[in-house]
Amino acid sequence: MDIPERYRRALDTVLTELASVTEPVGIVLTGSVIHGTAAETSDLDVAILHDLPWRQRVQRVVDGVPVECFINSDGWWQHTLDSEAAAGRSPAAHFLARGLIWRDTDGRMRDLQRTAQAYVDAGPQVSSDTLLAAKYSAVATLEDGGDIVTIDEDRSRWLLLDAIDKALRYHYLINQIWIPREKDLFADVDRRWPEIGASVRHAYRTDSVVALNIITQSIVHLTTGEIRFFNWSSTPQEMDPS
Repeated sequence: MDIPERYRRALDTVLTELASVTEPVGIVLTGSVIHGTAAETSDLDVAILHDLPWRQRVQRVVDGVPVECFINSDGWWQHTLDSEAAAGRSPAAHFLARGLIWRDTDGRMRDLQRTAQAYVDAGPQVSSDTLLAAKYSAVATLEDGGDIVTIDEDRSRWLLLDAIDKALRYHYLINQIWIPREKDLFADVDRRWPEIGASVRHAYRTDSVVALNIITQSIVHLTTGEIRFFNWSSTPQEMDPS
């Protein structure tokens, strides 16, 4: 697959710069530029596999073209896939699985891409404690926003909208669905759960904080089953004796 010439030149420039610190054994290009949906300001996303024991993120603008590089060893890529799966978000897994292999000196980048696809297919691997904490956070934020509806409308509005955001993320996790990218969240909710999506849009457009509080309670209850303080306990954790 050919990429636009200006992106190719920018990529060559950045890889030449990086050659002084590491030698990539595998490169995957991804993002809207590769998928044919790029806007004028879209960046080129580059996943790099190398054999050194460190990771680094590098952003460069070359002749107006933004390039974002994620440099990881095998171990660091595995750590990233595991930690993201535990949090319910999968930018790296989708990043690798859907990307275009640009360099693969020994087949490891192809193996890494297959591993990433397996993570994408498996869905979030979120612990029960993480789910409970996410649920608690949504409900507690709703309560905080409701407490100050008549005291500080501006802060109340911020908290109530934040409660909606947290409740939506919990709803994805409890349904074992990857949380979408930030800019895609509402559109994805519209598609998956139209009733919830309509309520969310209504919440953001209402002028009354009192009305927003009522709408938020409805959304949080629909997604978490709760609207106020509820019983829960985390798993006991032992202190490290060292």
